[in-house]
Amino acid sequence: MADMESAHHSEQIKTNLKSRLNRIEGQVRAINRMIDDDVYCDDVLTQIRATRSALNSVATKLLDHHMKGCIMEKINDGAQEEAMDELLVTFQKLIKDNFPIMMSGRVLQAIGAGILMPLGSNVIVTIFPPEKRGVAMGTMGIAMILAPAIGPTLSGYIVQNYDWNVMFYGMFFIGIIAIVIGLFWFKLYQSTTNPKADIPGIIYSTIGFGSLLYGFSEAGNKGWGSTEIVTMFIVGTVFIIFFILRELRMKAPMLSLEVLKYPTYTLTTVINMIVMMSLYGGMILLPLYLQNLRGFSALDSGLLLLPGALVMGALGPVAGKLLDTIGIKPLAIFGIGIMTYATWELSKLNMDTTYLHIMWIYIVRSFGMAFVMMPIMTAGMNALPPRLISHGNAFVNTMRQLAGSIGTAILVTVMTTQQTNHLSAFSEELDKTNPVIQDHMRELAQQYGGESAAMKLLLEHVNKLASVEGVNDAFIVATIISAIALILSLFLQGKKKAQLSAEKANAEDYPSQQDK
Repeated sequence: MADMESAHHSEQIKTNLKSRLNRIEGQVRAINRMIDDDVYCDDVLTQIRATRSALNSVATKLLDHHMKGCIMEKINDGAQEEAMDELLVTFQKLIKDNFPIMMSGRVLQAIGAGILMPLGSNVIVTIFPPEKRGVAMGTMGIAMILAPAIGPTLSGYIVQNYDWNVMFYGMFFIGIIAIVIGLFWFKLYQSTTNPKADIPGIIYSTIGFGSLLYGFSEAGNKGWGSTEIVTMFIVGTVFIIFFILRELRMKAPMLSLEVLKYPTYTLTTVINMIVMMSLYGGMILLPLYLQNLRGFSALDSGLLLLPGALVMGALGPVAGKLLDTIGIKPLAIFGIGIMTYATWELSKLNMDTTYLHIMWIYIVRSFGMAFVMMPIMTAGMNALPPRLISHGNAFVNTMRQLAGSIGTAILVTVMTTQQTNHLSAFSEELDKTNPVIQDHMRELAQQYGGESAAMKLLLEHVNKLASVEGVNDAFIVATIISAIALILSLFLQGKKKAQLSAEKANAEDYPSQQDK
């Protein structure tokens, strides 16, 4: 009797699921008809969201039914191994398109990277004397620069040829290899102070900087005046103020803001932030132009950025050696000058700009950045007394990330705003009463089978032109940002003066440390 009721219940579930799937199939057909009829995009998105919600509901029911009906049956039959495989496959399907789980994983990745990057810099700065830090930091920069460059190329290939989940499988095994190498090969030991964790400070800084990063990252998409973005800015600002006030009052602060008393460090940090604003914005704009407007694949976009990154990585130790030899000022002026020129060249894109031409410009831009990225950070560290180097490293890394988000938000906003302005200007020029326009429309209508098809083609072309002009305007703003960094680099100290300032800072700091 119980078996009959169970079978009847199972059939009811199957019937219910089939009914839901039939409705989803109908929704998909409706979406196709809406797209064919050029229905307004918001209506299409609403229908897609409804379909996605229905699919999630079906997936949950399938999971529940599959686990109870299939997994438990296998366990009862003694097929534990097969049941575990079935459970893993089901779990994989569950998390595959689950955004909260994916987001949680990315947050965990970011926590690890947020610890590892400043830690690596701290180790280098601690074990190398100031006159050798340039080469050491430049060598470490090979990994810091090459990894983000190889990533887009590799991910573009994976997305184009395999399931996107393969990227995360690969990262998992790379992480395991890194842990093993660290355990058996990394044998550096140093004295520790065992400081107490500042829990309120951690909470304030996490909420504050996290809110600002999110706000700037999404401002370009959701609008600077949207309620969500404004709320993030307010929350971020309030908690950062709480964090600053707490750190200023503590005897042993988690992040000592005393680093800002040293002019060379403060100036190099500001220049570093401005360079990052231009760099991150360019890394976002070029793929948008290549993929959305020119029709290149994700792999092609990644391959275009790869040679420039290889140049930056290869020149890292060279730039570091030059820093140790001639100081930061000539390097910064030279590197930022080239970067500014190349960014200006990227503001001249059109629908016929060749792939190789863009690649060469990006290589030149990367060549200039190679003389700025790691050297400017190292010069800032060299200006600090030893006890503040870890604080300075943490501060500059935080500011670099924040600046990257700000730069991306500003340039994306400029692009979208100017795209709308250019589209309006182009639309006004498309006056159907103009005899020239009428002649072109008749030619297109004859060629493409009617005035409606001709007008649709013309509007698509105008949209692309407006988008390209929006990208160019964003690169003009990026050029201005780079020019500001170039002007600031003129105020950097020469090598001898920087060394004297560092020695003076160490001498002044030594008595205060002896008193403690």
